[in-house]
Amino acid sequence: MKSVINSRLQLVWSLVLVAFVLAGCASDESAEMNSNDHASMDSSVHKDSMLMDDMRSQSDNDMSSMTESNSRNDVHLSAAVIQSIGVRFATSTIESLAHTVRTTGKFEMDEQAAYVVSPKISGFIENLHADYNGKQVEQGDHLFDLYSPELVATQEELLTATRHLDRLKSINARVESVEQAERVVDAVVRRLALWDIGADVVESIINSGEPVRAVPFMAPSSGEIMQKQISEGSYIATGTPVLKIFDVSKIWLIVDINEQDITKIGVGTLATIHLLSNPRVVYESEVEHIYHMLNSELRTAKARIILPAGHHSLLKPGMFATVTLHGLSEEPAVTVPTGAVLRDGKSEFVILSLGEGMFRPVAVRSGVESEGKIQILEGLEGDEVVVMSAQFLIDSEAQLGSAMASMMGMEM
Repeated sequence: MKSVINSRLQLVWSLVLVAFVLAGCASDESAEMNSNDHASMDSSVHKDSMLMDDMRSQSDNDMSSMTESNSRNDVHLSAAVIQSIGVRFATSTIESLAHTVRTTGKFEMDEQAAYVVSPKISGFIENLHADYNGKQVEQGDHLFDLYSPELVATQEELLTATRHLDRLKSINARVESVEQAERVVDAVVRRLALWDIGADVVESIINSGEPVRAVPFMAPSSGEIMQKQISEGSYIATGTPVLKIFDVSKIWLIVDINEQDITKIGVGTLATIHLLSNPRVVYESEVEHIYHMLNSELRTAKARIILPAGHHSLLKPGMFATVTLHGLSEEPAVTVPTGAVLRDGKSEFVILSLGEGMFRPVAVRSGVESEGKIQILEGLEGDEVVVMSAQFLIDSEAQLGSAMASMMGMEM
């Protein structure tokens, strides 16, 4: 195409040179010409000028035709060609599409169901019953005994205060003295309670009249023992975490949401979960919480999904899953199958079927894409028949037809 335009331009310049030569020759012979010759030369120059204008106009038209050749013309295909290239059709419809986000998630322990056992008094571990990670315990089960010299001394103090109170009551002492002794006993009992010594243990000590060498510690909640940090005979300082008890009846699934999808997902968004370890197992749940902070490097936010679990559940902390989040629905709009939309880097278009083998490329503007369908915001009105396969072949034919039409126009 460029070579044709160059040839036209060269022809224009040649005509310009011829005009200048003619003008020069006319100047040299001007003395010998009569008035009729002057008139004849003026007529010749006028004709040459008109010819140059015509060539310029034709060159401009050629450039315009070249620009228009980028457009696409209608295409006609025979029934045999349509069948041979495997053209398939679909009908545009008006419907609402829901935002669908596909992502991955990782299972984690339920942070709200964790209890840290951390004695508030130092001592030595004896009679360790919580002796391995993964052991199941119920609330009130015996975990271990703690021998603490300070705890033994406090028990002795409690027994002494209790005996003194009983003696005052037995001799019908003054009310003030009895009340004071009761306050001492209550103070020692509160101190033991602050050390997590249960009321039943305190009552047993008072009833027996003897201090307990190693005080038993019970499970504060039901669950599974994890992160055990002690062994039989270990010494622990005040406040040392010795183990954790997790309630495994529920489990968290933490998923990543890309920054551009955050506005499409909210609390309550339905989630379909597929396990990588067993693709046949499908779980249904919903987004329970969206974390506030955004990962500045990955440009993702985290969302939490809660699922029922248990000691024998297939859902284990550390496992991965693929998650489909079904977000908010869009307003009704024209939709076509995703494969019907073609893109050439600058624009989007679909191939319409006009019937009787006629096809027309139409420019469109797409919107949300979901579940194999895509919104068409501009270009279609609904109920049109569009091509789903072999669009590239039809589009190539349309562009070729447009280019041939432009070339024929230039040759005229």
